[in-house]
Amino acid sequence: MSTQLEKELLSKIERLELLEERFQIRFEALNVVVDEDGWVTVNFELLSNSGAEIKESILVNLVFYKKEGGIIYSDDRLVSNNDFFGIAVFKFNFQEDGAAHDIGKIRLFPTKR
Repeated sequence: MSTQLEKELLSKIERLELLEERFQIRFEALNVVVDEDGWVTVNFELLSNSGAEIKESILVNLVFYKKEGGIIYSDDRLVSNNDFFGIAVFKFNFQEDGAAHDIGKIRLFPTKR
């Protein structure tokens, strides 16, 4: 689809950096892909700020908001501290026809399990 739309959606990603600091992690290599049907895929990496480990298991949350403010899609993924070795790669898919044109904001943040 349109690289312009992908760039626009990438600029709409809000990270809650205070939470990233609290969990001693960071999100990097964020990328947005929009297919011909307007479905949205967000790809990124989670890296540890303290070597190859994280202290506790983390839920990675991705929330899509309408331009008017309401939530239109959310998903989360568990990162187990027992299975984490410095980096994890994520791919979130929002599969709804034309969804890319309705998104006003995307929020990415970690929470406790």
